[in-house]
Amino acid sequence: MVCSQFIIFEFKENSICTIYDKNTFVNEISIDFNDTFISNTSNTKFLGLVITNSLSWKDHITQLTPKLSKACYVLRCIRPFMSQDALKSVYYSYFHALITYGIIFWGNSSYSSHIFWLQKRAVRIITGSRPRDSCR
Repeated sequence: MVCSQFIIFEFKENSICTIYDKNTFVNEISIDFNDTFISNTSNTKFLGLVITNSLSWKDHITQLTPKLSKACYVLRCIRPFMSQDALKSVYYSYFHALITYGIIFWGNSSYSSHIFWLQKRAVRIITGSRPRDSCR
């Protein structure tokens, strides 16, 4: 039998996140440790990844989307003043770094399509393509 429930502790924020599959009923857990109440949360940030209790990755992608939108804005603003190689350097230093961190976990999520749409937008900005042109 496979264990379907894990617990991640975060003692800095005094919270606990119980991870479970969608078909499991979970009782609320209340823990009192050294006269400090540890509350139950629905998501937690662990090593830079926002993990929800059902591992849906929606919260992580929601948090990542504005950062990538800002990177697209920066690329669009500096495009008239820089060469394509310099724009690629900016892309890899910020945009690509944000995308690749943890993509092995969230890349197959149903919510990741918006992230890849933003990546296509960044590539179109760098190449000077129109919004409806193919990125292939």
